[in-house]
Amino acid sequence: MINHQIKELPDEKGWIVGDSGTIIHTSDGGKTWISQNSRTNNNVVSVFFLNRNLGWAASQNYSTFPYGTMLLKTTNGGAYWSGTPFPVDDIFITCILYRDSLNGWMGGSPNVLVKTMDGGITWVQAGIDTSTLAFFPVLSIKFLNEKYGYACGGLHDIAGVIWRTSNRGDLWQAIDPSEAPADEVHGLYIFGSLYVKIHVPYFATGIQYRLNQIGKSIEKTEWVSFGQQNRNIWKSDSSRCHGKSNSEMVKW
Repeated sequence: MINHQIKELPDEKGWIVGDSGTIIHTSDGGKTWISQNSRTNNNVVSVFFLNRNLGWAASQNYSTFPYGTMLLKTTNGGAYWSGTPFPVDDIFITCILYRDSLNGWMGGSPNVLVKTMDGGITWVQAGIDTSTLAFFPVLSIKFLNEKYGYACGGLHDIAGVIWRTSNRGDLWQAIDPSEAPADEVHGLYIFGSLYVKIHVPYFATGIQYRLNQIGKSIEKTEWVSFGQQNRNIWKSDSSRCHGKSNSEMVKW
């Protein structure tokens, strides 16, 4: 099994998803794990739980036509997962975020950034600006609060990208290409509406951006992320569900 994503809750419950429909669950902080029936043989690449009962996952189908994403949902902690195809073929969801039981976001490829306001029954593509980097795959989405949010992604060996919204996700603006990371961005950590840190795993680097009020970078700091420093930089409190981080390390 190749692990694609881990989701932890503050009460020692957690889920891991991976290849061939794998979903495993712990209720004791990882001491023991049990397998859950995802009802799919395709790779499960993303999982998100709002609480101990309500969760969603995304399974990508590259093997049988029509290709695309099967959206999985559970209301009982994974004892039963139901599946609904994403309504558009050839869309591959890579990340899921829900702010409550009705309002959620998903990102994926190609250039997918969609929102639901009815618990996943319907999805609407968000507005994305038309800069050079605007239409790259989306790999992670986080919100600081209802107004401010960030997303990240990119293409391996081409460029990374960060998007920012300051109007509840109605419009997402990409970072200027001159400030873009050298590779796709996976880790995204928000410390304020104008402060964000990212992780570029292929280069083992971290980048801190300080933005102005219209979301343009006015300060960019890079460092190599390894060892004890890396553990401090990326430590976050997983009990906060909306992208907020409880960092031990920075004051700026």
